[in-house]
Order: sequence, then C-alpha cells, then structure tokens
Amino acid sequence: AGYKTTEGAAKSSASRLLTNANVIIYLKELAQKVEDEAIADGTEVLKFFTKVMRGQVADQYSNKPAIADRVKAGERLAKYHGMLDEKVNVSGEVSHTHKGPSVADELIENMFGTGKTTKEVGSLDTDKVS
Repeated sequence: AGYKTTEGAAKSSASRLLTNANVIIYLKELAQKVEDEAIADGTEVLKFFTKVMRGQVADQYSNKPAIADRVKAGERLAKYHGMLDEKVNVSGEVSHTHKGPSVADELIENMFGTGKTTKEVGSLDTDKVS
C-alpha cells in the first residue's frame, strides 16, 4: 500500500505541512520534550548523588566510586538538605545606656552652634549660620 511520488511532490507536501499551525505546534512540543529530557532536573541530580554516595554506580570500567567521591557526593547532598549549615541561637537582651545628646546632635552643634537636633536640622538654613 505504498505510494509512489516524485521528490518534488514530497518537498511540496512537506513545505505545505510546515505552514500548518497544528503541525508547527506539534513540532514545537516535540522539540521541547526532547530538550526537557536532555537536561537533568533537580530530582535526577539528587538521585545521582545518592547512587554515587551509596556506591551504586560504576564507571566505564565497572569500578565503583572511590570513597573520596562517595564522601563528596554525601557532602553535596547534606549541603542541599541544609545539614551542614551552622546555626547559632543567640538570646538575651540589648539595652541602650547612652544618656544625653546623640553623636549626630553633638556633631551638628559643633559644626553650626545652633542648638538644633538631628530632627530639626532638615529646616536648618546653612547660609544663615555663622
């Protein structure tokens, strides 16, 4: 049940198909699927590191991973899971005992001699200050 066609007719049919919107959408979906399968996702990477850590993979010579490689894979998994983060809990109270004008207020007073504070300095006209 094969059909005979000329090369020109086949090219013409193919060209016509490539202008069909449904065919274009289908081809884009196929290309995306191929690309998605070609790139490892996070789960695949975690599974690979787990297999290396457990010694369940082998190289091209059927050698299992060296202990150093297994430890490195375990460290990467532990890091991913936040097991290597050092957490320090700090508790207590902080009190402020400085009395009197703030350092900024003292600086303004020394610079301008106005007696104004940092809250009032926004309205300070520096041209009128000697």
